[in-house]
Amino acid sequence: MPRISEHQVSTAFAAWLKHTYPFMPFRFDLIADMPLPMKFARRNGQLHGALFTKGHPDVLIYVPGGKPVFLELKATQTVPKSKHTDTQRAYHEVLRGLGYDADFYCGLKEAQNKVLNVMQSKKVKKWLSKT
Repeated sequence: MPRISEHQVSTAFAAWLKHTYPFMPFRFDLIADMPLPMKFARRNGQLHGALFTKGHPDVLIYVPGGKPVFLELKATQTVPKSKHTDTQRAYHEVLRGLGYDADFYCGLKEAQNKVLNVMQSKKVKKWLSKT
């Protein structure tokens, strides 16, 4: 079976989000995956907060009702052990400490299930019933 890339997972997840929840805004942080000229990389780095310049989750979903969800997508069955994922994990811990929902999701189905579960919460259902 051919290995699927994180880019393929991200592309499929974005298509699913657009189709399933066309009213819900979301944003992918792909800048870290792009080869930028040093001038732009430096400028981009200067715009980030001082705490973290690396490790921001891949996807930010603006869930109805006011509580965004951060997803770090992985194409593997488990979260790989590396310095990079350690940085991501630390970033997630900071976000969770601030009250946000942030975690790793391995594969398309796991990410989809997270969003489906969030959208079934009482708070979201209440907000959607008002619109």
